[in-house]
Amino acid sequence: MTFKLKPFPSKKACAIFEHVPGLLGDLCKSGEIGRRAGFRFQSRKGWGFESLLLHQVFLRGRRMKHESSVVTCQIEFHPEAPHQRARVRIQQPVVSALYKQALDLHQRQVQARGFGKGTVPIAYLERTYRAFIIEHMKEFLLNHCVINTLCNQMCQEHLLCVGDPLIESIYVEPDKIAEFTFSLSQTKIQEKTAWKKVSFHPPQRRNYKDIDKQVETFIENECTPTLTADKKPQISAGDWVLFSLSLVDTHKDTKVLNYDDHLWLRMGTEEPDYEAVKLFSERSVGDSFISDDVFFQQYLSKQWDSEYHYLVTIKDHISNSHIPKEHLARLFFCQDQEELKDLCVQMFSFRQDLSLRREMVTSLFKTLQKHIQILIPRELVIQQERYVLREVQRTPDYPVYRLQKDFRDKIRQLAEKQLYETAIIDYIASQEKVSAEPEDITAYLALHLHPRTKDLLNFHLPLTQVNGQEQPIPANMIKLACLREKALNYILHTLARTA
Repeated sequence: MTFKLKPFPSKKACAIFEHVPGLLGDLCKSGEIGRRAGFRFQSRKGWGFESLLLHQVFLRGRRMKHESSVVTCQIEFHPEAPHQRARVRIQQPVVSALYKQALDLHQRQVQARGFGKGTVPIAYLERTYRAFIIEHMKEFLLNHCVINTLCNQMCQEHLLCVGDPLIESIYVEPDKIAEFTFSLSQTKIQEKTAWKKVSFHPPQRRNYKDIDKQVETFIENECTPTLTADKKPQISAGDWVLFSLSLVDTHKDTKVLNYDDHLWLRMGTEEPDYEAVKLFSERSVGDSFISDDVFFQQYLSKQWDSEYHYLVTIKDHISNSHIPKEHLARLFFCQDQEELKDLCVQMFSFRQDLSLRREMVTSLFKTLQKHIQILIPRELVIQQERYVLREVQRTPDYPVYRLQKDFRDKIRQLAEKQLYETAIIDYIASQEKVSAEPEDITAYLALHLHPRTKDLLNFHLPLTQVNGQEQPIPANMIKLACLREKALNYILHTLARTA
């Protein structure tokens, strides 16, 4: 987790992006690097607190509520209000159980004058460490329960908001219901022409003879039918793994919170990822194990070196060796083998350092912008400018870019472009009730494992690394990103058929 918990201000809301040390930018959205490629970036926000919500836009006026035995999410909004609120509540028995677990751990760790190790009275610990434990609980519950719950609500209800949410307040007391309150912005969308009636003429492919040969080779070598259920390949470096994480007691036999958090993790290939890869390597889907590894402790709480034990169960596994062909076809709405080949041509056909896929997406948004008006609040543009600038500052060509007279104007234009593109996709996804199924997520993540296939994606994953080490990403956060990607594919597919 890149977020370090600090005391949350009550007078001024905290932007969820403020607690993450860095962002990662993809130059030119198509893999180009350097000055020749021009000044084009795609914002990739950090996972965890930073990318808690990808840009969405509120339109409907009603109250929505997601409930489970542990966590509830309620969103209250009205069409005319500029800001709405989302409240995620965690039931009192869960909060009390976590508080007791933290106290017990402190009792085993703390050495106080006059008491042997492990014998410090609980009453003394409560007086001395209560404030620290509560701050720890805020961070732990946010990472373990709140993020996935809120993202799940966004997916299920197709909620629309623009920009990033702000944390207004966090209330945690051991004997009461915990509440995380977020402020979300909304804007007005005016559709001059129904998007399905828009005339869209996508750019054509280059007619180089070797493109078709490259496509055939790619499909033969990289795409393969999904493995049957009786085959259980073992996890290795470079793969994706989906696992559930649940806090268990010191006896390692009872779930403390009765809650399972689902997370995706890419098995990194660098030295900092060795310990994480070791935890999962040579295991298969369905395997479970108990762990108190520092990797899990650091993800859920960076401010305290806790020694909690977790039950880890492997739920899914995506190999880096192949991309499931039928899942790829589903994500991009390919009806047959020919349409799948046409899709692959989009990443092999280039013109002036831009792939055909990138040209198509750019042309689509320019067309939609003429027919769908979205008013982005200035304060959200300023916020987005800050994120874009931070990305640009991390690139080798930043000293060259900043000398351009219109540098600031380009930053502003790019921020507006990113906000608009995301908002318009979410708007249409909400209208059409586009959904991201497990097969879509499999294809979406598999495409991230291959440098060439990344060019088929417009909405990339949140930042997956912190200090060079791969980190878990909440499963519903990835689902949100995949939902957006599938909505874009749906629009392209629909308009191509009517062209």
